[in-house]
Amino acid sequence: MTKFALYTYSTGNIGDEIQSLAAKRFIPQVDYFINRDSVGEFRDEQNDDEIKLIANGWYMHSPYAWPPRDENLSPLLLSMFIDVRDPEVEKTFFSDASKKYLTNYGLSIGARDKVTEQLFQEHGIPSYWSGCVTLTLKKDERFKQQDFILAVDISDEVYDYLKLHTNREIIRMSPYFEVNLTKEERFLMAEYFLFLYQSAHAIVTSRLHCMLPSLAFETPVLFIETKGKYQKSRYAGLEELVRHTTEDEYLSNYDLFDVDDPGENSSEYLRIRKKLIDDISTYTGYDAAELGNSYTSVDFTNKGYDLNFIQLVQKFMSTSFVQFQERNTLRYQKDEIAAHYGILMQEKLKIEQENADLKQKMSKNKTFLDKIFSHFKGS
Repeated sequence: MTKFALYTYSTGNIGDEIQSLAAKRFIPQVDYFINRDSVGEFRDEQNDDEIKLIANGWYMHSPYAWPPRDENLSPLLLSMFIDVRDPEVEKTFFSDASKKYLTNYGLSIGARDKVTEQLFQEHGIPSYWSGCVTLTLKKDERFKQQDFILAVDISDEVYDYLKLHTNREIIRMSPYFEVNLTKEERFLMAEYFLFLYQSAHAIVTSRLHCMLPSLAFETPVLFIETKGKYQKSRYAGLEELVRHTTEDEYLSNYDLFDVDDPGENSSEYLRIRKKLIDDISTYTGYDAAELGNSYTSVDFTNKGYDLNFIQLVQKFMSTSFVQFQERNTLRYQKDEIAAHYGILMQEKLKIEQENADLKQKMSKNKTFLDKIFSHFKGS
């Protein structure tokens, strides 16, 4: 009997869970959760059943456990992005063992972007541009379009610019966070973000996994290439599916995207969406959308539109992200001291104390978190 697996993550980005929620549409049940960055360590020695896994997403972070080694694991390799800015990723993915695995796969590898497609081909690995699985997300007809504008991970300049041009409520959010969420809580938060992406009147964003779900939900969206964040290779081919501009261009020409009257998105993505749906449903033999099932496990219609509640989630995510950045800085400083100035133990201990103080601050986020999830449970 065929079993099914779904990717989980240990990152600070809800966009990862959004990719898994898109994949979940095409599996009848989840028998195994596999951490994407440890997929090469997955072992199931209890049975000999085939295990199907839609292996989409960003590859990859430590421990760089690739390629898969469990003989029962039979993944569908598509919507893959290989981040070769990290030399360890390039070393891992184009090692002899990985190239043998990929060439013996028997099918062309689906690349999420055109740069990854070219990268595979340069290494002699058959590949095609598949686009991203998040383009297959299907609207939940219970969730109706509201009147707020969603601003997802945009600069202060763009946010202030929007406030000058519209009287609509602007909800500013980021999909990044740093808090000890359980797997279930991470997926629930991702569901709520998707609910907001579907419900917004219009969206302005610098994030891929806001841009593409918005297209799938037919929510008018503008993608902004934000200085310091935009990585062109990640968007190669994908940004052409949506209205996009640089920050400077938008700040000098609001007519590029009037949030009060944004017009419809391009329908160019539909051909990519159709092929993804056909290919994945053929692989798994299942499509929940045909049964009328939603991407959500919770009906948010009762409380999810409450602006006070949305602002609570916004506050939780934004404070968590600031602490996420602070902790990354402290980790870097601590590692530098340990590696190059080992004798300065006193300074190292001082930074560790600052890190502990930040953890204590983060624990206060549990107050927000408890309110958020108790609110969900009441929906």
